[in-house]
Amino acid sequence: MRVLFLGSGPFGLPTLERLAGASLDLVVGTVPDAPSGRKRRLEPTVIKQRALELGLEVHEVDSLKGGRGPEFLRSLEAELVITCDFRLILGRKFLAAPARGCFNLHGSLLPAWRGAAPVARGVLAGDRTFGVTLYRMVHSLDAGLSWRCGIMSPPSRPETGALEDHLSRVAADLLEEWLPVLRSGSVPLTDQDATMATYAPKLEKGEGWIDWGRPARSIECQVRGLKPWPRAFTEWVSDADGGATRIFIDRAEVEETSADPATPPGEVRSADDTGIRVACGDGTETLRVLDLQRAGKRSLTAQEFLRGFSFRDGRFRVSSPRTEEAS
Repeated sequence: MRVLFLGSGPFGLPTLERLAGASLDLVVGTVPDAPSGRKRRLEPTVIKQRALELGLEVHEVDSLKGGRGPEFLRSLEAELVITCDFRLILGRKFLAAPARGCFNLHGSLLPAWRGAAPVARGVLAGDRTFGVTLYRMVHSLDAGLSWRCGIMSPPSRPETGALEDHLSRVAADLLEEWLPVLRSGSVPLTDQDATMATYAPKLEKGEGWIDWGRPARSIECQVRGLKPWPRAFTEWVSDADGGATRIFIDRAEVEETSADPATPPGEVRSADDTGIRVACGDGTETLRVLDLQRAGKRSLTAQEFLRGFSFRDGRFRVSSPRTEEAS
């Protein structure tokens, strides 16, 4: 029986490698090479690169909608399709074609966080439990009949990048364990509770802007949830000349002690080797910034940063410059 693996991004790499070592008749599908970097050179997906290194047969496809999907499957003679971190939408005809179905590995505990950025959205929301769902696909966003889940509770407050890396291995373990059942075609399935569904749209660069009027815990989740992209950022505005310096916040924690409620959000309460404490929320909350970076520079600890930057005369801009201009 031939198995088709469809993937584009790094979340699918451990699954691809596990399938390659499973003594399968395996073929790989991915999206075409795309321009990358400043010189816009055509670069293959990480899935294509790794599949070729493993000596696998690789096919590029830019659409699987309409009649192109079943035609693609017929040309490969695939009976079972496994997808993980794949950029293309699969059409109805494609999903109905494989004899043993199309199954996807999704980085959330469905029906929570259906969509493109499940791990990041979970971190942004302050979730403490994460996982991967293996489900049979239907022509609706991550709404298919679910089958098995891999669940984990990180020991600390995780960052999206590190958590995605860990969950990608959870996905590979999950598939390896249940691959014999998928190949048999006798898979017990369970309906998702659509009333419990939440959605995870792709991240936008503007979501990185820090609004210091929000609660400290929410901003701390933003810092973790948007790392490595687009990262949480703010602007320090000088009292002397009104000049603004963009600063990325890479690591922070909530200061649990109470503070003076009269302190406006965005003002620095103190700055020393142990961190830069910024008032936020209603002014009674504090976020202690531990690692930060000026645009074009490298990320530094608070101690290193303060050797070349002073937070004495100025404030962090509370809301986006565009928001302030419109008000």
